[in-house]
Amino acid sequence: MSVEMRRDPASLAPDIDRAIAREEFEPWLQPIVNADDGRWIGAEVLARWRHPEAGLIGADRFIACAEASGRIVPITSSLMRQLCRALRGRLPASGTAFRLGVNVSAAQFVDRTLVADCRALLDGLSHDRVALQLELTERMPISPTPATLRMLDELRDIGASLAIDDFGTGHASFEWLQTFPVSALKLDKRFVSRIESDEVTAHIVDAIVTLADKLGVEVIAEGVERTGQQRALLARGVVHQQGYLFGRPMALDEFVERLGTSASSTPLPITCCESCS
Repeated sequence: MSVEMRRDPASLAPDIDRAIAREEFEPWLQPIVNADDGRWIGAEVLARWRHPEAGLIGADRFIACAEASGRIVPITSSLMRQLCRALRGRLPASGTAFRLGVNVSAAQFVDRTLVADCRALLDGLSHDRVALQLELTERMPISPTPATLRMLDELRDIGASLAIDDFGTGHASFEWLQTFPVSALKLDKRFVSRIESDEVTAHIVDAIVTLADKLGVEVIAEGVERTGQQRALLARGVVHQQGYLFGRPMALDEFVERLGTSASSTPLPITCCESCS
């Protein structure tokens, strides 16, 4: 049965198993920029499934099944191996480490595979000045158990930092900020989309930026699509931004090719649907 025809996410499990074995899951990268000058300072890694029948499938079609079944663990392992092969020796030489943001969820804290994957990626790119940032998502709750906290400490010790993705949209965000060793907040695109037009939203963003500043935590804005949003965020000190204004998600080869010219702040055209981000 075609993936396009499946309605029950759980029914994807056999297809996902075959796709893992065939390495059909690909890492696509969306640039994170310094919005002052347009330089690419990092990227978020987004999973795509190159299905032999349905074509390229966004993560929203398979991620729930992958997380609920634990298959997100081998998928992430595959993505990290591909990243290491593709990026070794091809990242810009600069004084600042290039940031790679990888989404993680509760399913990846049940064994030590994540630690091994992160160590392998950082070791493989040790000459390329890479900063690995793990982005916690709220699709599955992560409890601050002693085992989880020990794993987070170990990840930090090997050089992986922690960010809260889609900050401000779920009840767990503030609990995680209190409990976990967080170094960055990714401001959800729902706030960014209304920052110019809605006074309450603008005040909420101001409060989040103030909170982050007091805690010594960085703010990264997601879903930036208009220059007005870019300017409003810059006025609040949010320099690191991500969204279609600066670049759509792209395959590894295209990303590496574009990386060499990222000093230009000219936006890329919007050619990808919103659900793909």
